[in-house]
Amino acid sequence: VIKKINHENNTIIVEKEENIIPSKPKREVFNKESVDLEKQLTQLYNNSKNLLVFKKLNLNYLPNDLVVLGNKNELTKVINDTYYFIINHSHPNDTLTIKIENKTIYFINNDHSITNKELEELNDIFEIIEAHDFNYQKKLNIDNYQIIINAI
Repeated sequence: VIKKINHENNTIIVEKEENIIPSKPKREVFNKESVDLEKQLTQLYNNSKNLLVFKKLNLNYLPNDLVVLGNKNELTKVINDTYYFIINHSHPNDTLTIKIENKTIYFINNDHSITNKELEELNDIFEIIEAHDFNYQKKLNIDNYQIIINAI
């Protein structure tokens, strides 16, 4: 049992411990090195052109230099999984945009949306992003969605 005292009106608030969710300690990242995320994305794009044609997807790829310090294996997983997630969660004739701008990677489906439940598939990716002290955003709209990774 945890007690909190409110000094303004001299009341005691009692909470049971099972109602309190402890914050998860941040995982440490080992084996850091320079990782060229633009190079990884460009390789994925070049290697998946047949898949894009097969799935009838239009992909606007707008690369810019982006080299970060991190664990290469983990960051490769982030890029690969997010890239294929956006392809797999698309419909024929959707227009996708993947761009790197100001140390930020945008994965955008301009024509289709998804649910928060579908985004849960990327929870392990979001944990890796947080461990690397990067930020991310998930934007879900009625007719589009974005996954934004900020490496600043």
